[in-house]
Amino acid sequence: SFQAEILNLETSEIYIFIIIIKNQNNAERITRFVISLFLLPSTLIFGYEIFPMVQSVVGGILLFNSLSGMCTIYRIFGANTCPK
Repeated sequence: SFQAEILNLETSEIYIFIIIIKNQNNAERITRFVISLFLLPSTLIFGYEIFPMVQSVVGGILLFNSLSGMCTIYRIFGANTCPK
C-alpha cells in the first residue's frame, strides 16, 4: 500500500516526495512543454533586453512544470487536474 511505501523511505526521500507532487494531467504537461520551446530561445532571437529575458524565464518555469508534473500555483490554490 501507499503508506507502507512511505514507511520504507528515508527521511530526506520523504521530503523530496512531499515537495514534488504531480498535479497536472498529461495534456496540460505537453501544452506547457510546447509553449516553453517557443519561449526559451527568445533572448537568442531578440537580444538581451527585458522582455525577451522575461519570456525566457517564463519558458524555463513552464519547462520545469512540464517535466516534473508539478505546478506551484496549482498547489497554492489546491488545484489538481490529474485524473483520479
